[in-house]
Amino acid sequence: MLEIAHTAGVPAILDSSGEALRKGVAAKPLLIKPNEKEFADLAGKDLEKLADFADAAAEVSTRYQTMIVVSLGAEGAIATNRQEILHARPPQLTIKSAVGSSDCMLAGITYGLTHSFSFANAIKYGVAAGTANALMVGAGVFSQGDFECVLSNVTVERFW
Repeated sequence: MLEIAHTAGVPAILDSSGEALRKGVAAKPLLIKPNEKEFADLAGKDLEKLADFADAAAEVSTRYQTMIVVSLGAEGAIATNRQEILHARPPQLTIKSAVGSSDCMLAGITYGLTHSFSFANAIKYGVAAGTANALMVGAGVFSQGDFECVLSNVTVERFW
């Protein structure tokens, strides 16, 4: 699918795991969005601290020429576009259900990237969408008010 997208000149985003992620990233998608475990497996090393994820993201991003967003659950995301490495952290809220939050995060990032947001704002948008989803029961279900409240409280810090 990634090769078809490249041939058609369409940017592709990959959200996968295991062998599909390893093979898919080699096809140089625009962005990959693994979770912590999926990314540690791809990087081939134990990653414990945020700095470990940031360093590995820089290495993998450069190797495969792709943007990377590693979803970290309540810790938000580590993201790199090869020019900067960011940590987007959501506010600490009472979570009802995280089902679908990773998909909502990716949808928010995709929205930001396709609407010419800065990389930092696209990541912030994604973390806000994923977090807002976790405030309600049901996948991909959140209110505009919850989203806007979370968005205004997401912090983005640069690693370097």
